[in-house]
Amino acid sequence: MEFTRIWYKLIGLVCTTCFIIGCAEIVPPPGGEVDKTRPQITETSPENGAVSVPIDNKVTIHFSEKITKPQTSAVFISPRLQEEPKLKWSSDKVLIEFPDSFKTDQTYIISLSEVIRDYRNNPIDTGSIIAFSTGPEIARGKISGTVVGINEKPVSSVLVGLYRGEVFTDEQPIDSIYPDYIVQTDKNGIYSFRYLPFGKYILFGFQDKNKNERFNPASEYYALPEGEVVLGSLLHDKTIDLVLTQADTNSVKIRSAFLDTDKMVRVNLSKPIDLESVRENIDSVTITSLTDNQSYNALFCTESGDESIETFNFYFGDIAKENYSLRFVYETNQPVLTFDTMRITEADDNTAPSIKSFSPDNQPVLFSDLEFSIYFSEPIDTNKLTDETFAILNQDSSVILPQRKIVNQSFIKFSSSVLANPGQYQFLVSAFDITDLSDNNMGDTVLNYPIKILDPDSMGTIAGKVTINDSLSGNLYLLFKNIRNQKVTQLLYSSESFNLSLMAGDYQIAGFVDRNNNRKRDTGRLFPLEYAEQYYILPDTITVRARFETSDIEFILE
Repeated sequence: MEFTRIWYKLIGLVCTTCFIIGCAEIVPPPGGEVDKTRPQITETSPENGAVSVPIDNKVTIHFSEKITKPQTSAVFISPRLQEEPKLKWSSDKVLIEFPDSFKTDQTYIISLSEVIRDYRNNPIDTGSIIAFSTGPEIARGKISGTVVGINEKPVSSVLVGLYRGEVFTDEQPIDSIYPDYIVQTDKNGIYSFRYLPFGKYILFGFQDKNKNERFNPASEYYALPEGEVVLGSLLHDKTIDLVLTQADTNSVKIRSAFLDTDKMVRVNLSKPIDLESVRENIDSVTITSLTDNQSYNALFCTESGDESIETFNFYFGDIAKENYSLRFVYETNQPVLTFDTMRITEADDNTAPSIKSFSPDNQPVLFSDLEFSIYFSEPIDTNKLTDETFAILNQDSSVILPQRKIVNQSFIKFSSSVLANPGQYQFLVSAFDITDLSDNNMGDTVLNYPIKILDPDSMGTIAGKVTINDSLSGNLYLLFKNIRNQKVTQLLYSSESFNLSLMAGDYQIAGFVDRNNNRKRDTGRLFPLEYAEQYYILPDTITVRARFETSDIEFILE
């Protein structure tokens, strides 16, 4: 009998446990179509847009369905409260209790994050906002725009803040304070502030990885506008697009500098810098003898492309083997890079030269846009080149000798009128004619590089005009980005309209104001504060069709 009683108790315990576990698990009802409907706000107290709201400290928001309790920040109140509000989640509503009573004559804005989800894990729209005022009027200032990454794709869940008063100072560094107003970008990278009081603001976006609503320069990307934002009765609606960039918290330093066996001085930096800036300031890269103070300027560097890199190879010519100091200026507004002692000694060079890069690099290109060139890995002996070292294999298999211009001992440009005819060509390089300054031969083969010239009739045309409702502080460049291959065509806008031939495809159009005339868009810096250059995004994707004109495009800058 005792055994039987124990057995029944055990069965009862198991059944009870299973019942509890089953009840604890929240599952959607079985059967039917999958619910993909986002929860909506159905009712609020105070009502959205209400004015002369009685002084209280509670706000209630009702949803169209039951909500799971969020585990991270889900409600943003602007202007920011001195203490965190209490949130009481209950089925299909949330009660927000302010730590103090509402202030008089104050507009409050409550924005909801997409971490608020229903039982099917459908998020609420990030743009869900309610606002009310305890005064007779509700503020009507508005700032909106799109946040994109470095690849110009929209970025969701970015916090965008507005700060009033002095920030970016030693007394008020940006990473030590909370925004006064805050919203979050939606799945399309769009943010929107509404119901803002008139006044002056600093706009700042950042990826809040640690969910503390403050910027962390060491690990979070950020976005700066082109300056302070002023809202007033004459201008109360601003569109400002932002581009995320990485915080530059460490200064550039030279990690090492030495003479490689190929007679190039190799300089390794602590982080990448802009290659184009180095090329433009090549005369400022100097070495000075520690024996007789004789200085030598770099003649060229062998790096190609337009990327930011951290290793450079400079050629100073034939210099004496002794100790030198190195001085390196890459931007006029940046500190001088120095390296105290660099020992240059005699070393055997047994490394053969190679072709570092070839343009157009197998990319289809119009003849009018053709950049035809070769970068070598080190200086070559140009006196040993023959008329037939470089050749073009025509479409009829005939051989054409191109014209060449030796820019320096590692960089040669080419041209040929035969390439004006669309089609497929081969560029031939006789490696056995190419040697470095130590007489190392590149090889005993003929290298082959394809060149594809596009037919202009296969291109499409894109045409339109730019309407400028804002003052510009420099040249305006338009960017046409092919969504499929990510190639960007840049156009200097100099008239009331634009007309451009492009390969068929879908394009995203953007523009920036080149304030410092470096032909690229600068995203600003935090320390010291330097605002970004003005940036604009056309919200619509434009389709270009072969042999057709896509016209009447209007790009409004405001």
